[in-house]
Amino acid sequence: MGSAAGGKVLAITMLLIFAISTQISYFDNHDRQIIDEIIVNQATPLGQSTTVSIGSYPDGAVEKVSVAVPDGQVVQTMSVDMEPSSLSTSTAYSFTDASDFSRSTSFNGVNVNTSSLSLLPQEWSWDFESGSFGPEWSLGGVSNWLIQTTNVLSGSQTAKAGTISSNQETTLTLDVSTIPAGSGEFLYQVSSESGFDYLVFCIDNPTCTRSSGFDQRWAGVTSGTHTFTMGANVQTLTWKYAKDGSVNSGSDTAWIDDITITPTGGAGNGIGTWVSPAFGPSLTGQGEPRSYGFMYMDAFVPVDSKFEWNLLDASNNHILPGFSGLTVTEMDL
Repeated sequence: MGSAAGGKVLAITMLLIFAISTQISYFDNHDRQIIDEIIVNQATPLGQSTTVSIGSYPDGAVEKVSVAVPDGQVVQTMSVDMEPSSLSTSTAYSFTDASDFSRSTSFNGVNVNTSSLSLLPQEWSWDFESGSFGPEWSLGGVSNWLIQTTNVLSGSQTAKAGTISSNQETTLTLDVSTIPAGSGEFLYQVSSESGFDYLVFCIDNPTCTRSSGFDQRWAGVTSGTHTFTMGANVQTLTWKYAKDGSVNSGSDTAWIDDITITPTGGAGNGIGTWVSPAFGPSLTGQGEPRSYGFMYMDAFVPVDSKFEWNLLDASNNHILPGFSGLTVTEMDL
């Protein structure tokens, strides 16, 4: 995002001072002091030309050159030539990297730590309240997991391991291949033979067992909330209830509920706002205040999304008339 002003015109003044004639042969000490100051301060000797760059701010005036004539002296001849020239520096300003975006003091629901400004992704969550497993879930083992209402950990429905016998297992796998790196948590409960029949949780290892390849496991009578970290390339999360060769204890099953994955860097709600730092040539010392410029935003807006922007007066943070709720990505200001 930025504003760009057109090239400014500099007036180049050629001052040719051909002669200063003496009208009287005597002047007092005060006049002598004036002439001495002129000789010391001027950069160009009499009779030679010099080039002076005159900017357009303020009002095309410049105080770099002055001609002082002592009492009793006159300028007989002075030649001035002027021609336009392009400003050698650009007054464009842009926001193109993380340091630009993170300088804002007013933003919400957006990621300011990358080379482009983007909405924070929303959390991914599964609470089984729909009563069925979606297409991202895979069921396996000798008996499938199911969603039931008899024993709930949260809400009105909870996922429960399938019914199995000795040396068997029941598997529930979640495809997370499209989810970025983040952290997660879920509720669990187990009622089983302590030390032998386990609820097993495995990250990126759907072939894990109750004795190897797991990230965490629980047996006996226990419940709680488990938290975990998920890398950027993780493909699957797997829950298994697996039994050894003998003995049934308790309810001989396991339950999980309220699975939540929060992306690294935080999560949003699908709505984001960002107010840029004040910008413009006058604020960066590149030129004078102006009421014109060209603004362009390189933005990708999905078809199911809404993008709006406002232009604020940096002196009071009020929206400028006619610059509210705009949806275009470029505008001649």
